[in-house]
Amino acid sequence: MAETLTLDDLVALGRVEVDEEWEQLAGTARVPDLARVCIVDDGFEADLLRGALLSEGIPCLVENYREIALDGLFQLTRGWGALIVPLTEFDRAKALVAEVRPGLRGGHVPADDGPPEGGPADA
Repeated sequence: MAETLTLDDLVALGRVEVDEEWEQLAGTARVPDLARVCIVDDGFEADLLRGALLSEGIPCLVENYREIALDGLFQLTRGWGALIVPLTEFDRAKALVAEVRPGLRGGHVPADDGPPEGGPADA
């Protein structure tokens, strides 16, 4: 089971930046319980996975583990950060991340039709 988080706690720690939609929910009874769906290696991976989640209608926050005072020391052992989703979407988000992530890490390369015309294969 995922650890339950609250938006107010994450904002207070300064680990997430919230957009207008999440900001309107902060401090209200409408804020869903949240859970970390995965640890990410860098901001690029976070942005790509967040985009995949959002495209499937799953709200997502990016938590950054960088500690300004310690110059990112904990990122070496904990990862760059985490993706956070509503607890009600946890299972669906976990499955989607498991499906998309291998392509980001070189586990699956989409097939293509070879190099463009006039490329190295034509030399």
